Amino acid sequence: MNNYHIFLVDNEIRLVECLKLVLSIEGHSVTSAGNGEEALDKLKEIYAGGSKVDLLITDILMPKMSGIELIDKLHQCDISPATLGISGFTENETIVKLAEKGCTDLILKPFTSETLLHKITEIMARNY
Repeated sequence: MNNYHIFLVDNEIRLVECLKLVLSIEGHSVTSAGNGEEALDKLKEIYAGGSKVDLLITDILMPKMSGIELIDKLHQCDISPATLGISGFTENETIVKLAEKGCTDLILKPFTSETLLHKITEIMARNY
């Protein structure tokens, strides 16, 4: 597996810390945020500094700004990394909204680290 810069957004701090550990052990560089607003600010800074993110992993339902709203705001800023949605709740309407925004990958919570790593490999193979 190649090493990627992965941006992780979730309001569940314990999940973020666990995923950061798993991804770091795999050799990835990980930046994280606890909500969509914080993620938007950090991502703007990353791109303004001339860097980029290879993969955005975002929770869909979060306070302050949902994952769908975050994706919209990023597109408005011409920032559109490959995106993986994660959610404990799904409705067909949400899946359709994600697909319309280019996020065709979604995994449901709870998931294993193996499932996450497999999905990352799959997404990155399509995008790089």
